[in-house]
Formats: sequence, C-alpha cells, structure tokens
Amino acid sequence: MITVDNLQDGEVLPHSLALLEGSIEIEDNSACENEIVVTNVTSEHNGNRTTTWPISEKRFKVLVHLELGHNALLLECGSSLSRRMSLCYEPPNTDRFVRLLYVVCEDDPDRGRFQGPPGSDPEEFTAQKATKRIELGARLVQTFTAECLAKRGLPRRTFRLQTDACQHFVLRSVSVTKARTMTERDLWCLVRDELVQDPLMNSDKDRCKFVAFLSFTRYRNPEAMQPVSHRAKLQLTEGYAALGGGRLAVLGTGCLHTWAEDVTHVVRRFTDNTRVDTVHLLDDSSYRGTYWACYSTTLGAMCHEMGHTFGLKHTDRGIMSRGFDQIHRAFVFEHNLPTADDGATCDDFRFTCNATSSETPSNLQMERLAPAKSFVVSFERNSLSKSEEILLPRVFKTVLTSPRSENASKNVIPSPVVWGEAFWDRVSSIWLTYHKWFNVQNSRDSEQGPQLNGIEVRSRHGLRIVILEDSCRVLEYWEFQSQGAKLTFRLKPSFVSDEQSLYSTQLVVKAMDSFGNILEKNISKHLFEHI
Repeated sequence: MITVDNLQDGEVLPHSLALLEGSIEIEDNSACENEIVVTNVTSEHNGNRTTTWPISEKRFKVLVHLELGHNALLLECGSSLSRRMSLCYEPPNTDRFVRLLYVVCEDDPDRGRFQGPPGSDPEEFTAQKATKRIELGARLVQTFTAECLAKRGLPRRTFRLQTDACQHFVLRSVSVTKARTMTERDLWCLVRDELVQDPLMNSDKDRCKFVAFLSFTRYRNPEAMQPVSHRAKLQLTEGYAALGGGRLAVLGTGCLHTWAEDVTHVVRRFTDNTRVDTVHLLDDSSYRGTYWACYSTTLGAMCHEMGHTFGLKHTDRGIMSRGFDQIHRAFVFEHNLPTADDGATCDDFRFTCNATSSETPSNLQMERLAPAKSFVVSFERNSLSKSEEILLPRVFKTVLTSPRSENASKNVIPSPVVWGEAFWDRVSSIWLTYHKWFNVQNSRDSEQGPQLNGIEVRSRHGLRIVILEDSCRVLEYWEFQSQGAKLTFRLKPSFVSDEQSLYSTQLVVKAMDSFGNILEKNISKHLFEHI
C-alpha cells in the first residue's frame, strides 16, 4: 500500500510544486527496488511528466510539478503497488506578488555568468542556467512555506510569484568593478535606488516585493589561503549580499553552482557530499564544508531574507534564526545524506552588527563563538531615508539572553520538529497566515487597520495577533485563533517587567487584523508605570 501523509486526494494547493510525503507498506522490499515512480498524467511538461524518487526505510518524499487546475497523479512502486490521486493547483487570487530578478552590470564582460568550480564547462554557469536555478529555488521556498503552515494546523498558504520566470535587471549606474568593491549594505541600496528609478519595475510598488540575485559575486583567493571562519571567507568574496527588508531582498550567487536546475536534480544536489575547495570557491555552508550544505544554507538564506520583506523579526528558533541551514530536511531524509552533520547550531553563532547609518541596512555578519545558552536576535525601524521609504528594510540589533517564552496564548500548537530546525516559528506562522501577500484579495484589506489607544489595541475587523517588542527582541505575543478574532485587546502592565525591557525604554506594539492590515507603533515603557 502507498500512503500519502500530508495531502488528501483532491486537495487544492496554492503553489505549482507539490511535496508528497508518505510511506510504503510491502512485505517484499525488493519488489520496490527502493524507488517510487510518480507520473502526472495531465502534465504537458513531458520532461518532468514521470520522475523517480528514492524510498528510505519505507518512506518517501516526492516533488511533482502541477499544471493549473486538475492534476491526475499515478504513484507506482515496482509492479505490485500503485495509487492514483488528484491534486488541484489554484494560485492565490491576489494582485500582490514576488518578482525574481537576476542582476547584471551593464559593462560586465561575463554577461551575467556566475561563478562555478574551475575546470568546469563554462556553459553550465550562464545567465540562463542561473535563472533556472533561481526559479526552482523560489518554488521550493513557496512549497516549504505552505507545508510549514499546514504542519501547524494553519491554512496551507504561501506567496505568489509573478511568473515562474526570473527577469534580468541591468545596473547602469556603476561598473561591475565598482560593484564588486561595495559592501553588502551598499549593494542593497544600489539595487533599491535603481529599482526606484526604473518606471517598469516601480509601477507595482504597492503590490510587489523583489528578490534580487547578484550575478557578479566572485570569490577571490589569490594567495590560496584556507580560511577557517565565515568572516574570513566573506572577506575573500566580492559582490556578496544576504540582506532583506521592506520590499527588497538581495542575495549573492557565490554558491549558486550547488543549486538544482531541475526538479529531478533536487535529491542529488541535496545529497552531494563534494567538499568545497576553499582555494577557489566560497564555502557558505554553516561550517559543514560540502556542496549539499552550501545549497541548504543559501536556499535557506533566500527564505530567511524573504521573511524580512514580509515584516518578520529574528527569532530564537526556526527559519528566522539559524534554522534555515536545515531547509534540505524538508526535501530529503537526513539519514540519506553522506554525512548527517547539520553543522553549527544556534548556540554556535551570533549576529554582529557594524556601526551604521540609520538610513541603510546594517552589515549583518556571522561569527563563530563558544557555545552560549541561547540567543534572540531582532530588529527595529530606525529613521527612514526621505527618498524612498517603500523599499527600506529594518536595521538589526542583537542581545544574548536566556531562553524566554514569547507566547501567552493557551492555544499554542507545538513547533513541528520533523524537519529539524527548518520551520517558521509560531509567531512568524501566524503573521504570514494573515499577511496580505498570502491571502485572497479582499475589498476590506485597504480599510483602516488596527489602532492603538493608550494600551488598548482595537480593530473593527478583529485582531489575529498582537506583538510586544523592545528595541532588541520580542517580549511576548498573543494570537487569537481558536476563539476567533478579538475586537479589542488590552496590554496589561504585568506583561512588561523591568527585566524584560531593560534594554530600552521604548517599546513597539505590532498587530495584524483578519484582513492583513498592520499596526506598528512605538510606545513608551513609562506608559505602563501609571496604570
């Protein structure tokens, strides 16, 4: 018998790449030859119409491309087992979307080629090959997000891609030589500024978020050093970025050569134990040193930075912490990897911020540390550039702290642990569930959002989540799910102790209503002292 655990027959999905997780029950294991064959009978993409996936300890993970509308699937294991099921692909009915960009400098002699292993066929690293990898990566993040929410008992929702195509975007204001000398923060601002000046790109400013990949990232190590720390590796890398917020996420392409170009390559890429040659290539693998780990970390970083564009803060667990290093676990079984090492844990890293101007993102770096008890990383909005607030991201601050509960709600669903640390934490999941980019267009979603009157939060459409922060971290959050949305919620003085808010006298109240309208307002800690 073939069982699919995560999807029901006839289920409607908001994304075109379905992840099927299930199991095989059979007495004679040899009859299946450790493989399951999946055919989308209705698919017009003949190349991916039939695909083969490994079975590991009688379990499988399968990725299937879905056509718009009804899809008839056939799952087969050997000659003795088969199952038919149907899935329906219906993209969200919204005009808000994410647009993928491949950024090329106008004078770049490489014409958008990205860096790959020396001695390889250069035709494997063309701009066309890059866009295919990025397109598939975005679809994997789409699927991952929808499945994470579903595993928490929430609706299976995700963002919409404008199209499956990644568009080329040409930088005209700087040379490729200049771009490769720029800091991560300056590269983010450069892409932002040119997007703002481009009439076509800026025409959808109220309904579009951008994820931009820099084609010109290059790892240079002329002295053939063997860098040990992540910081040392980044110092040898030009045109590097991993920064997101506002309407824009910018990422480098130093490890794009490790990414899958086609859905049939995903398992092979996520199990490729080739060691990174750090004389010639960037090792961005969270100290694991392999191609599969570079793929996992950098695809996870894409997911993480997109989270910032949706307004998410850093958390102590999950994708918005270092859980993005383990995003491979959603698509392959851990015991199938040549090495089960997941590398450094959250306790091995901290985020450090350089002193920066308030008008641009901080240069966020990672540094290997002795193990700490725990950490929480969050961000605040600083004063904004007058020129273009629509694209400006958060600025990050950090603090090392002991573990702290962030939730006072009684109806909390435990964190899913089947994919290790690769999940959206609870506060992020609720935020995304009601976010406008994840929902059907509604005439009321442009109406007045939640309001703050003293310490009382109100919403005519009903509150779904209220978050209380200081300048460093989330203090607490309250979600309103099982009992329905609340029209009013009172922040009580007992919720804010001196210990919780010792890092700042300024607090931030955030709230989202049932239609994704957002409140974000600074309040003084002293407001609670007189109540």
